[in-house]
Order: sequence, then C-alpha cells, then structure tokens
Amino acid sequence: MIDFLNGLSRGMLYFLMASGLTLTFSVLGVINFAHGSLIVLGAYFTWSLLQVFPGDWSFVVIIILSGCIVGVIGILIEIFLLRRIYESEHLYQLLLTFALIMIIDGLILQIWGGQPRAMLLPNFFLGVIPIMGNFFPKYLLFTLLTSIAIAILVWLFLYRTRFGKASRAAASDVEMTSALGVNVPLVYCGMFAIGVALAGFSGGLGMAMSSITPGAGAHMGLTCFVVIVIGGLGSLTGTLLAALILGLFEAFGDHYFPQFAMILPYAIMTVILLAKPQGLLGRSEMR
Repeated sequence: MIDFLNGLSRGMLYFLMASGLTLTFSVLGVINFAHGSLIVLGAYFTWSLLQVFPGDWSFVVIIILSGCIVGVIGILIEIFLLRRIYESEHLYQLLLTFALIMIIDGLILQIWGGQPRAMLLPNFFLGVIPIMGNFFPKYLLFTLLTSIAIAILVWLFLYRTRFGKASRAAASDVEMTSALGVNVPLVYCGMFAIGVALAGFSGGLGMAMSSITPGAGAHMGLTCFVVIVIGGLGSLTGTLLAALILGLFEAFGDHYFPQFAMILPYAIMTVILLAKPQGLLGRSEMR
C-alpha cells in the first residue's frame, strides 16, 4: 500500500513537471529543451522565499508564488525570443531553447552558487499519517493531493474555459482560429506562461524530496521527455498515464530492485516505443 501511494505521489509530480512541456508542444509546436532548467529555477525561488518567510501556511503560498514568477519569466521568453522563430525550422527552436539552458543555469550558479540547497519543511508537514496499518509521510500525501488538484484545474481550464478552447483550436488549425477572431499570439503567450508556471510550481513542490543543484535541470528535463515520449507527443492524457506508470514502476523498483533504479525509466520507454512507436496515446494534438 505504501509503495503504491509513493508511486502515485511520484507519478502525479512527474505529470506536473511534464504537463507544461506537453502544453507547449501541443499549442506552440515548440519542444522546450530548457523546461528542466525552469523547474530548477522554481525550486530555487521557493528556497529563497522560504528563507525570508518561514512558516506552515506561507510554504503553500510561496510554492504558488514561485510558479507565478517562473510564469512571468516565461512570458518574457515567449515575447522576446520564441515569437521570432515560430516559422523557422525546428533546429532553430532547439538551438534557442538549448541556449536558454546555458543562460538559466549560468544565472542560477551566479545567484545561488554551486552548493546543493535543501529545503526544511515546516512543522505541519513533518511526521507521518497512519494509513491501513502503515505510516505514510505527510508531505508525500500533501504532494499527491496537491498534484491531483492541479491536474483537475488544468483539465477544467483546457476544456471548460474560453481561453482553453481557443488554445485547443489553435493547436488544431492556427489559420482558421485566427480567421475566427482569436488572438493567436496571446494564446501562444498565455499557454507558454502556464506551461512554465507548472514547471516552476512542480520544482518548488518536489524540492523537499531531495536537495537541488544548478545542474539538476538536465535530469529534470530528461525525466519530462521520457514521460511525454512514453505518453505520446502532444497528448495530455498520455502524459498523465505515462507519469503514473513511471512513478509506480519507480516506487516498486526502488523497493524490490534498487540496483536497477537508474535504468528503469529508460527500459520502460524502450519497451513501450518498440511496441508502439508513437507512444501510448500519441497524436500531435491535445485531447
């Protein structure tokens, strides 16, 4: 039971990390290599704000605020950089986002230094909760419930709001959407901001599980790409399914086969892609 809950917590956190990357690709058609670095940036913002405003409930507000700050940075990136290369070849997009990795990682190193940073949890989130005769860490339960709540809000936003419907329309047919009077540049900017805000939020939420270092963005980004490749590029539902599969396999693998923990995600990806090259629910559109 504990391994199952642990796997669900990991899986939902992976979904938060990777969902922003899926939204960016689905709507803008851009594969953002710098996504992992933006996750790390959100973690560092969370750590810094907690040094100034410690406390039980300020912790929740700070995680949300960190995601919003990263979202604002995403707006600037989209307006001044990405907007100039939408019509260019994908190679230019990859080179630009790769350059963003160097810039963001360099700024993190200059501002926060190279020492690992660990977040001290507020007292409210310390300890365990008894569940069916076992003990489950409070913070993992908080992570699981928060991730589920955010996933529901993302779904409601995409399928129940006018902006969400416009973004899905733009993902399917940009010219027709623009002809119907939708401000497509605004949609692009908003969806990219939401995508990187989710990245920053997941970075702050996941920081308590391990220390963070300036180079951690490479691992975070690679995990996100594994998730979206398994689920299928452009499928938000596939991203959720792949994240849960990966989280559960990792949780049980860490318990029963710790010697294979490092290669397990890539082994799962290899098996799924051999069976279904487009991923579990792969289509280049949101659904």
